[in-house]
Amino acid sequence: MEWLFVLITFCLSVVLTSAFLPGILKVSHKKRLYDEADERKVHAGNIPRLGGLSFLPVVLFACLLCIGIYLLSGFDLSIGFRKVMSQIAFFVCGSLLLYLIGVRDDLVGLRYRTKFYVQFLVASFLPLSGLWLKNLNGLFGIYEIAPWLGIPFTILLVVLIINAMNFIDGVDGLAAGISVVSLIILSTLFVVSQMWGYALISVTTIGVLLPFIYYNLYGKAEQRKKLFMGDTGSLTLGYLLAYLCLSLSTNISIVAPHLSRVPLYMVAFSTLFIPMFDVVRVMIVRIAHHQSPFLPDRNHIHHVLLAKGFSTRQTAGTIILITYLYGIFNIFCLSKGFDINLIFLANLLSWIALNIWLMKGHKAQAASQAQPAVATQEVTPPTPKSQVDIHRKEKRA
Repeated sequence: MEWLFVLITFCLSVVLTSAFLPGILKVSHKKRLYDEADERKVHAGNIPRLGGLSFLPVVLFACLLCIGIYLLSGFDLSIGFRKVMSQIAFFVCGSLLLYLIGVRDDLVGLRYRTKFYVQFLVASFLPLSGLWLKNLNGLFGIYEIAPWLGIPFTILLVVLIINAMNFIDGVDGLAAGISVVSLIILSTLFVVSQMWGYALISVTTIGVLLPFIYYNLYGKAEQRKKLFMGDTGSLTLGYLLAYLCLSLSTNISIVAPHLSRVPLYMVAFSTLFIPMFDVVRVMIVRIAHHQSPFLPDRNHIHHVLLAKGFSTRQTAGTIILITYLYGIFNIFCLSKGFDINLIFLANLLSWIALNIWLMKGHKAQAASQAQPAVATQEVTPPTPKSQVDIHRKEKRA
């Protein structure tokens, strides 16, 4: 029965999102709510960026409706699912707050400091509910983690993932494609672990992203069918993925004790390695060139691939494929019982090798790219005083 309800919720999310996106496009064009092109962005023309408005409402509606029907049908939630209801409640509060911040940023703009403060606030909701990394299963020789170390580490990790998904959203289909790959792997792990509540959330989010990918990747701007997810979508996606990865890592001992010694978090977070490592690399480069780590530039991995001659679809496809390979590689290594430190080292060395290859021949300097954009406007020369007096006299007459 769990399979049936997951399938129904997936179909419901696809239908609802497909129904909402045309309306969002219509309103965006009518009110001219565009993501305007500039020297840092790779698209041309004005394209609506409110596709992410549909993500969180559809996920919450579809999941809650499914759970309600499930309970009315006479079934009961699993013991493990009931034990983590407080975590789900804090997650919903945090995601709603981040969703509202994203909406405001997409509509009127918002300073990065304000977004940063809110990200730390919502990230702290998860440890407050008891959801934080408590065991690294031997990574770097660390097993149990004390709360004074595990809680701030988890908060920083959540903020990193939120920003990573926000920054990687620079090419059509990239952020959504990485999210789908991550959610497919997470859904599989949740099903194997019998964590049906989280499998429901994962599959529902996939159902939300598929119609959006169609509009984002195949929609034509000249036909007014193209759509971006905006900060509303990327911020809430990052928070949702961080929540699911932490849930798999933390709650496995509650729901599936027989799997508690398996470092599944390595697989869960490995699907986000590319955006996470890319953010760290870009910030290190900015700091090394005495620039603010928060100023935008064109030094992210998708910008580098574009500079090497890749098309936008080839760029997105390449990064999504590498994301998939990371996940499969880590699943294979864990199933063979390899040491977790060797697995992490292999991931890190492969990422370094990839960056060395990408940066070879990439002549763009981060120092010149990280300059803040300066808005220019036409300055009207002052009107002579005599003309002002004549105008006032004519107005009085």
